[in-house]
Amino acid sequence: MPREARLQPSAQSRLQAIADVLATHPRARAIVAVHGDAKKLSKQRAEAVVLALTRLGVDASRLRARALASKPSAVTGSSV
Repeated sequence: MPREARLQPSAQSRLQAIADVLATHPRARAIVAVHGDAKKLSKQRAEAVVLALTRLGVDASRLRARALASKPSAVTGSSV
C-alpha cells in the first residue's frame, strides 16, 4: 500500500456497501480504525474513509476515525 491517505478507486464499492448498511440502521455509529506503523498516516487514512462515507450521505456525527497499533490485537479479535 502506498504511504498516502488517498483511497483506491477499488474501495468505492466497499464504501458504498458500508454507507448502505448505515442508511439501513440510522441509529448505528461506526469507528473507522486503521492499523499501521505511522500513527499520523493511519489517522489520515481513517479520516479519508470517514470523508468518503460522508460524501455518500452518512452523517459525520455517526463516524469516528482512529489510528491503532501496527498490528491487530488478538485480544479484541480485530482484523485488517
